[in-house]
Amino acid sequence: MMSNTSPRLLSRLVKSHLCSTRGFAPKTIAVIGCGVIGASWSALFLHHGHIVKAFDPRFEELREHLHDFFLRCDSTLPGVCNVARDNLHLCESISEAVQGADLVQENGPESLEFKQSLARELDDVCARETIIATSTSSLLVDDIVESAVNYPERFILAHPFNPPHIIPLVELYGRCPTVVSTARDFYNGVGRSPIIMQKQLPGHVANRLTAAVFREAVHMVQEGVATVKDIDTAMVDGPGLRYGLMGPFMTYHLAGGAGGIEHYLKHLGPSQERRWQTLGQAPELSQPYLHDKIVEGVADMLQEHTSNESQGNRLVVEDNLQVSALASLRDSQLNCFLDCRQKNKNNAEPK
Repeated sequence: MMSNTSPRLLSRLVKSHLCSTRGFAPKTIAVIGCGVIGASWSALFLHHGHIVKAFDPRFEELREHLHDFFLRCDSTLPGVCNVARDNLHLCESISEAVQGADLVQENGPESLEFKQSLARELDDVCARETIIATSTSSLLVDDIVESAVNYPERFILAHPFNPPHIIPLVELYGRCPTVVSTARDFYNGVGRSPIIMQKQLPGHVANRLTAAVFREAVHMVQEGVATVKDIDTAMVDGPGLRYGLMGPFMTYHLAGGAGGIEHYLKHLGPSQERRWQTLGQAPELSQPYLHDKIVEGVADMLQEHTSNESQGNRLVVEDNLQVSALASLRDSQLNCFLDCRQKNKNNAEPK
């Protein structure tokens, strides 16, 4: 039976429930599905002082799994293990987990049928004012809630970049602007960098950008243009350095010199269009030759970096490196922004 609660009333309920009038008070977050993404979300929410009610079908293994994951996070989220002792609650059912929750962060398998079934269950057991956020990496929210729920306006996309306790990006989309805006404020409050999508597309924004790069990388391997290692090197020691500081539009703005992006589009745009016309079509990754070439190329790179460290230690080192890189990049971004602003100011001054 469909609800007679209007979207406007629902949005008011959601906003008053998740946000306080002065900053953020500790909230109760239900994390449904505690694999790598769910565990990472849990660590982040706990670190920022929220209460986490965690559910996973593998309840018997959940305590040990989260404990091990939080130990790995302790160097990047100091004290998270101690906070978890008081603010983490393991639940044996979804209905138990969502009771009293301000926000539900759902991290189920990437199956439309599964997501629809889970959405239906969450819609039935959650309070009307609870925001329900899916971490889906490719599915559309409208497809998930289609004919499945009574309150579709409170369902949103909140897709993180893995792992969410380290990588700041969260991609948001939803039917109700107030609900999405409220969610954006919440994710900002836990140190994330949310963007709001104005239209749905499979893979959202960031995964489509990375998919485009990976498609061309695989195409070049298929065509014998360069080895797997050299293609990775080209990205890491070339555009990857810029993309850690600014996105594609700002990159090409700077490439336009004093005239900026307008000059680039007018004078260099045609050459860009010619390059686009030569980009490869989607390769078939199942081709034995191509599959083996990629796997062998990655294996060779890994062999160069093999050490006697355990997998767990390598993960901790990787996390720490990412955190250090992010901190360094933030400083560089600020300096770059200030430098660009000064150059634009100088260019605008009459000669």
